[in-house]
Amino acid sequence: QKGEHLPHHSRFAITSFLTSIGMTTDEIVELYRVNSSFGEEMTRYQTDHIRGDSSPTEYSPPSCATMQSYGDCVNKDDLCERIPHPMAYYEERIDDADDEDLEDWRGQDGEADGETASAE
Repeated sequence: QKGEHLPHHSRFAITSFLTSIGMTTDEIVELYRVNSSFGEEMTRYQTDHIRGDSSPTEYSPPSCATMQSYGDCVNKDDLCERIPHPMAYYEERIDDADDEDLEDWRGQDGEADGETASAE
């Protein structure tokens, strides 16, 4: 969000995480607009590819160990010692959060719903 250039592996980790929590391509593209080398067409293409819309594979976020090896893990805390994957970290932090402070992107269509998404 500071507009700094991120390496490909960092953009992949962020994008795959955001798609996994339910953000839409449009929402993700908007987040990348702050980057000086932003290209909407390429960002949209890569996001759709990662989410499996334009490829046969829906990519999952990398594990914490992988992110640490690439230097993508920032602001480590005590929970990091027990959690092996960013999605598990997200789940635990959402479960521990006060509902008033919560913006949970796991709702359908990328809408924050303040509740844990349920299978329908």
